Amino acid sequence: MTKNLTPTLDITLRLDELVAREVEKANAKAALAAACEEKVRAVMSIAGVPGEPKVDVQEGIPAEWTPALVVINANGDNQYSLPGAENRILSVTLGRLLEPGENGPAIPGWLAEQFKTSGADHPGIAYLSNLVQSAFFSNPVYLLGREHSEAILRSLAVHKIAKSTDVDWLDAVLYGLLRLRISLADLTKLAKALRPHLKAHPLEAIESAVSELMPGSIGVLAPRWLLEAYTLADENRPFVPPPAGEDSAAPFDAFANVEKNIITSSGLDIPRLEFEISDTPEASFTFRYNHIPVMPWPALPPGFALVDAPPERVSLWVPDAKAVLHPDNGGVCSLVKLEYAPHLAENGFFVLQGMQYLAECFSSQTGINRATLVHLEGVRAWLEDLGNSSPDLVKAVHAEYEGGRLAILSATLRRLVERNFTLNLLPQILECLLDSRVVAADPEAFEVAGEAMPVSAEVAGSDWRNNSQVLADYVVWALG
Repeated sequence: MTKNLTPTLDITLRLDELVAREVEKANAKAALAAACEEKVRAVMSIAGVPGEPKVDVQEGIPAEWTPALVVINANGDNQYSLPGAENRILSVTLGRLLEPGENGPAIPGWLAEQFKTSGADHPGIAYLSNLVQSAFFSNPVYLLGREHSEAILRSLAVHKIAKSTDVDWLDAVLYGLLRLRISLADLTKLAKALRPHLKAHPLEAIESAVSELMPGSIGVLAPRWLLEAYTLADENRPFVPPPAGEDSAAPFDAFANVEKNIITSSGLDIPRLEFEISDTPEASFTFRYNHIPVMPWPALPPGFALVDAPPERVSLWVPDAKAVLHPDNGGVCSLVKLEYAPHLAENGFFVLQGMQYLAECFSSQTGINRATLVHLEGVRAWLEDLGNSSPDLVKAVHAEYEGGRLAILSATLRRLVERNFTLNLLPQILECLLDSRVVAADPEAFEVAGEAMPVSAEVAGSDWRNNSQVLADYVVWALG
């Protein structure tokens, strides 16, 4: 009898007690599990993680997670919730911006009501399955368990990666790639990227593989009708998909200022934008960082503009202002007819039309996913550029981080970017790293008399100069 080698992704979906009771009474557990499995299967396909999802729907949110609506447990150990996503995904599911009072505490009651209807194709199941899918789009690393890494290793054997390769090493590398939203689907390219680094530290393999596998672009994925409506409204011309490989951001001036602001504030480089037609049925769009999209955003209805002010203010200037919730920060905004947008903008209101709204959502999402913009090739380019003004500093950096150790520098800079450090401070960061020193002491009781960061005796006695977390901590301690 042949052993089944297809790994399973075991997912426990714990529901708010009120919602769980209605799901049980509606006999909808099986339908909900099947819908969630279908959504997760799509994420696994994009991420290149083999196997089949299996969802078990249960009642009761663990005390430490209340007041979460949903808590997801994947692969046994990874337990998490996405309370910040609950409003946004409801808006996507309903196909409109939420109104005040429809968000947060109101959602369990609304959801329970949906399960009182018959049939499997209703907003309750659609909402929860969309929420589960968004959780995995936001955290693709939770798709990966050891069983999945073993399956990938078996598949890599035909690509000249030995079956004797350390599974723990491969598991760490695959986790690191998924964390940076690199898909594992193309095994030929994955094997080619990993082969030169099979004896290297996992971090070196991750950084090198990212540079080889990343697509070099950020995707803007939206239905054709939405892009056509936004571009017609904003620029009086239809959306025409550009030839593959060309910079498709050029026709969309709304993105220019947003990209400039990101570059100016963060010091990061923004890859080429590629506008892609998606097949989503909802009035929504999303962004792809490296290979894996993030959770979707609700569309701004064509023919309308979003004003960052409540209706009581906006109504003093134009009629028919409708109260809606901002999909990012949850603040009360106004939805007005597009024809009123110029008048409101002239009078000092912050007004977003179609492509401007899309660009603002891109700015917010890029802030969340900025770590994907730091990679080995970028670090080499930054050092080369810095070498024109600070040749001695760059020479010292290359001496300290020679060969594969440049991966340590790349990972350290990424950790700093995740902690909202701007790479406009790159010279100061590099000087700090070259001078880094630690001392074994109690961080709370230690009075800083020198330039050594107090750390535990365990860290002080370790190879901390090859630990990107300790190095990032030192920079924050010294410059923060």
